[in-house]
Amino acid sequence: MTPEFLAALVTVVVAVGLRLSLMVFLLPGIGERAVPVRVRLGIVLALLGALVPFALADAPPVTDVPLLPLMLSEALIGFGLGFSLRVMIYALTIAGTVIAQVMSLSQILGAALTDEGNPSVSLLLTMAGAALFVTLDLHAVVVGLVAESYEVFPLADFPATGALAEWATARSAAAFTLAVSLALPFVLIGFIYNVVLGLINQAMPQMMVTFVGVPANVLAGLFLLAASLGVILVAWTGALDAAQLRFW
Repeated sequence: MTPEFLAALVTVVVAVGLRLSLMVFLLPGIGERAVPVRVRLGIVLALLGALVPFALADAPPVTDVPLLPLMLSEALIGFGLGFSLRVMIYALTIAGTVIAQVMSLSQILGAALTDEGNPSVSLLLTMAGAALFVTLDLHAVVVGLVAESYEVFPLADFPATGALAEWATARSAAAFTLAVSLALPFVLIGFIYNVVLGLINQAMPQMMVTFVGVPANVLAGLFLLAASLGVILVAWTGALDAAQLRFW
């Protein structure tokens, strides 16, 4: 092997590893903070050899491409692939936070999967979504989509940052809309609860309506959460399959 060939091969392997590692580190389930970094690096190394041939299929000679722009473009593409899935986990986190706020349980924090503590309801939905993502083998589907991404974004192909920013903004808005939609029944219950509480307070000012209303609100919220948790996850999985497992 000539030195030029070895240099080109090393450049390709590093570029593929950069795209793959950023995607894996943002992947739901595998990319959670509770998963050790060594495990995630092991997954990247295990998949690296399988994805290098896809990168070489339509790639131009990497020796003709500046090294720094090549690595930046691969990092940007890998981040986009991972972000399109990570933002769906954020949708469950936002929905859980809204639900906990309506149920007056926002101050009960669970063990954080990120650097900040989340309400227990938010943690429940986030862990359920990550577990469901892995259980349905969607992480394996994502690996296939990463291989297909080299047909759309070949090696040394520099994506338009403006279009990528618009795409990321649209995905974030769609995830926030999904989060509010999942929490909408709880928001309606909270609205009705506050209206009824206000009417009771006007009718009986001497009564401490908060001492009666808050336990009733928490009980109704827990009952609704237990009844609708499966529906929430099914709706989230449908939105993930319909929109977020399409990177282009």
